Amino acid sequence: MKVRNSVAGIAVKGDTYLIMKRKPGGSMGETWEFPGGKVDGEESLEEAMHREWREELEVDVRLGEKLGQIRFGNNGQDYLLHGFYVTPLSEEWVFHEHTVSRWATKEELLALPLSDSDRDLAKLLP
Repeated sequence: MKVRNSVAGIAVKGDTYLIMKRKPGGSMGETWEFPGGKVDGEESLEEAMHREWREELEVDVRLGEKLGQIRFGNNGQDYLLHGFYVTPLSEEWVFHEHTVSRWATKEELLALPLSDSDRDLAKLLP
């Protein structure tokens, strides 16, 4: 089975990280996550990151360095989640996939109900 790529954007403010709470419903409803999603077709990881932030929040981002990647499974599909540091070019979110956002320290992140893949990514944070 082919491994699909997905991306997560990690915005940093001081010693806190931006996370979003997903809307209710589905297997990951009402969990917290770093904004991002699946890579479509032949798009690059960078293109996917820009598209996902625009689709989910109507915000453009500047990409920074890669934090790392983790492997996970969801509904019988294997994924490779690529985490990148990002700088949002605005903090005026328009929520399409989420209900609320917050800035949280690494310790606070790990105490919240994060999606499993984002929890593994959060463990890589300094």
